[in-house]
Amino acid sequence: GYMTFSNGLILQWGQTVAGANAYSADTDFPIAFPNNVFSLVGSKSEGASGASDGNDAGIEYVSLSQYKVYSDDNEQTINWIAIGN
Repeated sequence: GYMTFSNGLILQWGQTVAGANAYSADTDFPIAFPNNVFSLVGSKSEGASGASDGNDAGIEYVSLSQYKVYSDDNEQTINWIAIGN
């Protein structure tokens, strides 16, 4: 989902699955950020297989409209949040 604020700030969030090769395809944000992505954070979903095993997981910025997630565990769900304007 996403929320826009009157000052131009945009908050977006969601879940994406890291695919069988440990990376998702480039994935669209719910809406494109017009200007900047200030922060983009991802972590393994609680309760998912391997969620507390310490393996690497996260998210990578691709563009103002796209990102991709990764995990050492194939098919791992990644929760993410992004802030921009």
